[in-house]
Amino acid sequence: MYDCDAIHSRANVVVLSACRTADAVVWGSDDALGLLPALARSGARTVVASLWTVSDAVTHRWVIAFHAHLARGARVDDAVRSASLAVRRTVSTPFEWAPFAPYGATGAGVLTP
Repeated sequence: MYDCDAIHSRANVVVLSACRTADAVVWGSDDALGLLPALARSGARTVVASLWTVSDAVTHRWVIAFHAHLARGARVDDAVRSASLAVRRTVSTPFEWAPFAPYGATGAGVLTP
């Protein structure tokens, strides 16, 4: 059991900026295990998570750009796209500028509680 299973969140957006945070889901039987499903059960509406290993320096720039777009009123999925495009101007490979994806109410992926 994850600690977030014991809490109830009203968060609209949770950003997991560590390496492979979207990768930690085990689908089996009736329950999904992992950080994404645990956050969904806690009440988080949308989770932004990384699909593979991320660079600290590039992730730092991406997170700042992402939050700047949110602060201007962008939807989560649009803020993810805009932050990725902003970082893309300084790094060349998708491996570096496209590791993050939104899951849930305002994202492309499914966040199943």
